[in-house]
Amino acid sequence: MNFMTRDMPSIGRATVLSLTVLLGGCAADLARASSPATGCKPKEIEITDVSVGWAETSWSASCRGMTFYCAGETGATCSPDRAATAAPAQ
Repeated sequence: MNFMTRDMPSIGRATVLSLTVLLGGCAADLARASSPATGCKPKEIEITDVSVGWAETSWSASCRGMTFYCAGETGATCSPDRAATAAPAQ
């Protein structure tokens, strides 16, 4: 048993294990969830900045030179990076 989990109650060990699995294998799932909102195919999407919260997960999805900020639990909502898409001031 790992030193981090040996004194944790079983619910703590389960949470640590779930988060490890989620963070280790979620990029493909997040890319699939981001696809409809970004208009890119999952294989085109690069996932970064994953943050797992109690009620929601958030991440950045990049494809075709655009970055989107996404969040969701069962479905994703993504918004384009406004700073990158804003027209330059003249």
